Amino acid sequence: NTSVGAQAGQDGLQQMIQDLVQNHEAVISLIDPPANAMACVGEQVQFSATVAGDNLSFQWQWNDPDVGWINLMETSPFQGTQSANLQITDVDLMMDGWLFRLVVNETCGEELMTDEVVLNLEADPALILQPVAQMTCEGLLAYFSVNGTGDGLSYQWQVYDGNGFSNLVDNLNYSGSNTSSLSIDNLSAEMDGLVFRCLLSNNCGTVFSEEVGLAVAPLPEANFSFTTSGLAVDLTNLSSFATSYLWDFGDNNSSSGTSPQHTYGQAGTYVVTLTATNECGQMQSFTQSITVESTALPLANFTSDFTVACSPGIIQFLNTSSANATSYEWSFPGGNPAASTMPNHLVSYSTTGLYTESLVAANIAGTYTIR
Repeated sequence: NTSVGAQAGQDGLQQMIQDLVQNHEAVISLIDPPANAMACVGEQVQFSATVAGDNLSFQWQWNDPDVGWINLMETSPFQGTQSANLQITDVDLMMDGWLFRLVVNETCGEELMTDEVVLNLEADPALILQPVAQMTCEGLLAYFSVNGTGDGLSYQWQVYDGNGFSNLVDNLNYSGSNTSSLSIDNLSAEMDGLVFRCLLSNNCGTVFSEEVGLAVAPLPEANFSFTTSGLAVDLTNLSSFATSYLWDFGDNNSSSGTSPQHTYGQAGTYVVTLTATNECGQMQSFTQSITVESTALPLANFTSDFTVACSPGIIQFLNTSSANATSYEWSFPGGNPAASTMPNHLVSYSTTGLYTESLVAANIAGTYTIR
């Protein structure tokens, strides 16, 4: 009987142990595991898990790249290191990419470790390259660019409209209004003085670039007036919006002066052209005809094909006066015509006689007569 009782007692103990083991199965159950987190620098982050079971203890761990998994202590910035909810206050950029996991134990020795989760930090938007003020000319292009850092950046270019800054949209004048580079086409003089800036933003905040101006120079307008004195001409430049000039005097001579003086080699009418150029290389030309006269007395002279002729007869008179003469006056007594202002002439004589012809050559300096 004693051996039977001992055997029964041993069997009962084994059954009790087996029952305890069976009852211990699935004591810890992970219902909702922790998830990866994304945050901005300075924000608060929470990792949470939902675990079912009795008499559970919790320990959050961090994967130290040099050591491996270590238990977190209840010190700033960590709170709830021994609970199902870990809070990290005022996260720092150095925590970007850190790995965490939760270890759960119960009194009978069972342990559960969650999969690791990662903390990703978004950097605040920041500008490392500011836009630069632009100076250009009407009809050309202008560009503004920025270079920013930060995760998930968005860009918005703005223009000051007199009442504040307003967002730009792409149209015939603007392109790239939502990119890091703004292009402005079809520049007009009305755009001169506009002010631009760029707004950078992401989930962590916003930052404005410096405000920069746009200077638009108008197209050059060429114009000039002049006065003459003999063969000399004084040219007065009346051009606008130009930085350099080129004069063509019409006699194979030129000048790059602003308001030059020029003396011609002989009297005549010359076509003078002024080309005005602005800082962008854009040009406009203006042309006028200028007549100059000699200040030296002309030398009158002529020849004829006959000095003695039969009557009736025709004599040809050829003007050989100096080139600075600007007008002529002939006198043909007894001839037809009797007078003329043409340089050269054919004169007929019907009556026998002795005749004295004369030629007066003139310019602004005076007259010279030859008979």
